[in-house]
Amino acid sequence: MSTFVNPGFIKSHPGVNRFETMMDGFKGVNSTAESSGRSMVVLLLTAAFSALLVVANQVIDTWTEGHLMLAWICFWTFAFCLLVLAITPIKGVVHKVGQSFASWIVSIKRDQEDQQMWELAKQDPRLMSELKCAMLKSQA
Repeated sequence: MSTFVNPGFIKSHPGVNRFETMMDGFKGVNSTAESSGRSMVVLLLTAAFSALLVVANQVIDTWTEGHLMLAWICFWTFAFCLLVLAITPIKGVVHKVGQSFASWIVSIKRDQEDQQMWELAKQDPRLMSELKCAMLKSQA
């Protein structure tokens, strides 16, 4: 008669699982940063349009008589032309701000993960020795 032994070994390495989870998190940060960059452009353009509307209203209110309609058309033609000319630089600036914001978020997450790893290493001497070896290699 034969018997089979089935030990309860894990089928995947916990470090690999943590790494895969971390990489999935980075993919989410990148897509969030891209979509927030687009929404920032829309928000900035809306704010500029609102500011132009307020200025136009104040300019029109100060005129009491004369060529109001012609001045109104000229002003809005100039405002829209200015907006069209300024869209490319505004997109570039907003894109750079979005990239720097995304890299800042990634660095904060890395710092948090490093802190968690350090707390874990304080409790596990094997992990602490590996971290010390890695720090010595990076200094050399």
